[in-house]
This record gives sequence, structure tokens and C-alpha cells, in this order.
Amino acid sequence: MPLSDEVDTSQQTDEIVATLPPSLFGYAEPEESPVEPPLYQGVSKKAKKDPQVHHPNHYNMGKTEVWDFILEQDLPYCLGNVVKYIARAGKKHPNMYLEDLLKAQAYLNKEIGRLTDEDL
Repeated sequence: MPLSDEVDTSQQTDEIVATLPPSLFGYAEPEESPVEPPLYQGVSKKAKKDPQVHHPNHYNMGKTEVWDFILEQDLPYCLGNVVKYIARAGKKHPNMYLEDLLKAQAYLNKEIGRLTDEDL
């Protein structure tokens, strides 16, 4: 077979080797610097750990946080918001109790409308 028809596998081999972890060859893994989500860019470390940011009192009324319950139940967006607004109604701002219930009702109507192809 002539040389011009031979397949050059050295480039393919180099590409495969580049995907292998350095520890396979006795080298230390490079430390990855964590990528900061856009939500936290420019936010101080103290604020990132602040319980009022991640676990405010109005989110913790029992043993389970509302968002954990919503995720555990695999609720769709609208129903998750119904649960959220009902569970937290008036907790953050007591004078907004009725508004929170109306928001829950709006999300429930949206979900019913989606299922029945009607705008409620």
C-alpha cells in the first residue's frame, strides 16, 4: 500500500490522550476554580452565607422548606407557585395575606387553563 493512503493516527492519539486525566500519567489534577453563578457575582462572601438570603424565616415554617417540598413532589411551575404562595401567605408581610392568596389563585387558574385550553 502506498504511503499516501496510510492513515495518520498520531493526531487522533494526541486528541484522545488530551482528554485523559493527568493523574493517569502520575501528574496532579489541576485545581478547578469554581465558576461563580451570575446571581452571586459581586456579592460578598458574608451575604452568600447569610441565612436571610438562603433560609429566611418566612420560608421556614416547619421541618421542610417550601421549595424542597415543591422539588420533592416534582410539581410543575404553576402548581409550585400555588403551593409557595399559600404556604407563605402573609408570612413575609402580614398585610399582604390576601394578595398572596390571590397570586396563588392566579397560578392555579393558569394551570387549569393550560389543561383545559381556556383562559380563566
